[in-house]
Amino acid sequence: MKAALIITATVVVFLSASLSWAHGTRGDAEEGIGIRVVAEYDDGDPMSYGNVEVISPDGGVVFQTGRTDRNGVFMFAPDQPGKWRITISDEMGHRLVLGRQIDMEKGGKIEAATSRGTTAPGVSRREGIVAGVSIIFGLFSLFYGWKARLVSRKPTLTQE
Repeated sequence: MKAALIITATVVVFLSASLSWAHGTRGDAEEGIGIRVVAEYDDGDPMSYGNVEVISPDGGVVFQTGRTDRNGVFMFAPDQPGKWRITISDEMGHRLVLGRQIDMEKGGKIEAATSRGTTAPGVSRREGIVAGVSIIFGLFSLFYGWKARLVSRKPTLTQE
């Protein structure tokens, strides 16, 4: 019984720790010679070496694939106007999707407004930590309450 309780407590601790360290992503696409995409986590760290997939406006065809650099930056040069979709994902479950409307002027110059995209986690880091600690205290309270109830039920020997 003790082993099962210890295993359960250990699993709860590890699950609550992974929830408390989760974070979201955010990104930006800027115009220039091409489109410069910057991907980062919500704490400011770059999404280094993330997988990038650029989808063209004509029917969802994959235009380009690649990886961000160590600073979370990726560049591509669109060849037609329309709504482009850029998807960036790391191999830890984070994913950022940016939509970008591209207009081409005479001579093929890119005209596009800067757009930002954000994917926030379900809970903030602080909420995850509080939830994890609360679960741990709740489980231990239940365990010690149950244990105290068992001890109080045992008959005691009295001397006469």
